[in-house]
Formats: sequence, C-alpha cells, structure tokens
Amino acid sequence: MPIKIVIANDQTLFQEGLALMLATKSEFELIGQATSGTDAWELIGDLQPDVAILDLTLSEPHSLDIAERMRESGLDTRIILLMINDDSYDVLQAEQVGITGYVLKNARFEELATAIRIVAAQGFFYSPAVQKRRLTNTPAAMGGMDLSTRELEVMRLIALGNSTKGISRMINISPRTVDTYRARLMKKVGARKLADIVRYAVHAGVI
Repeated sequence: MPIKIVIANDQTLFQEGLALMLATKSEFELIGQATSGTDAWELIGDLQPDVAILDLTLSEPHSLDIAERMRESGLDTRIILLMINDDSYDVLQAEQVGITGYVLKNARFEELATAIRIVAAQGFFYSPAVQKRRLTNTPAAMGGMDLSTRELEVMRLIALGNSTKGISRMINISPRTVDTYRARLMKKVGARKLADIVRYAVHAGVI
C-alpha cells in the first residue's frame, strides 16, 4: 500500500516540481496539495495522510501550529518540515510539538524520499546539516562531554525508546555498529543499564 502524502507550500513552482517528483515513485501517493496553513490543516483533517510535507514558512496557521493542533486532536499523520536553513532553534521548537522529519529545501529529492519512508515507519529523519547543527548545540555537546556527533545521535534515539534494528534503519548503520555505540556510550557516561543513558540524555538536554 503506498504512503499517502499531503504537501503544503506557498511557492507554486516548488510545489509543482515536488508533486511531479513524488509521482515518479509508485510507493508514494500524493492525495492533496495546499498553499496556505488553513488549507493544509483542513486537508490533513479530512484526508488523514500518512505524511504531511509542510514548508516551515507556511502562512497562518504556521506549520508548528498545525503540528500542535494535530497532537491535540490525536491525528496520526507524521510531519516532515521543509527548511531553508539548519537553524537549531527552529528544530527545537518543532521537536517540542512532535515533528519528526527535517529536510533542507536544497536537498536532493532522494533525501526527501528517504525521509518520507523513515517518518512513515514511525522513525525520525534529519538532513545531515540539520542533525550536525542540532547535536553540536545541545548542552551535552557544549558542556565538554567527549561525545561525537554520531554518539549523541545514537544516545538520543536510544533515549526515545528505539530498538537496535530501528536505530540501524534510521541512521543507516548495521545493528552491530549500534550495539558498539551503545556499549561505548554506557562506558563514557558511567551507565550500568539503558535507563541510566535515558536519565543522562534528559539531564544533558539531548532530548
């Protein structure tokens, strides 16, 4: 069954190009398009797509407001946010309202396609530049803890309750490598069990 998608962008040419590219993938089904926040919210409520691709600069209601309304309404649609730059403040705000996909507008279409697949499968996706900026700006990264960008990424995914296989799929590394990162993290933060990693991640601001 194809992944049902709604897209919302106030730039007509960009939206038309995106629609054409989505049409080349039989695994995707574009079921609605909007050019304003109002229309996007109505489409999501009426059609309940698997994934909504929303531009960060969408007019009122803002994309983040739409995400907040969706959470309050109990809608299962997952959101991918299209961003002009890798502003970590925008990402932090978006995470707080439950958005799980972040793709830069200058990314290649295949990156967006990957994001759609991962987010539709209940995973998280960040364009590499967004992820790097986001992780290097966390309190853990800025506070001197000797954790690499990838270690911070794995820590966050562990703390959010993802399985080894799930993390492997989300960040495209083998399950064995995930286990290696987990063991390394436990040693670095002095954890005896996974719950200790979760507590550290919360305290350090990684999640």
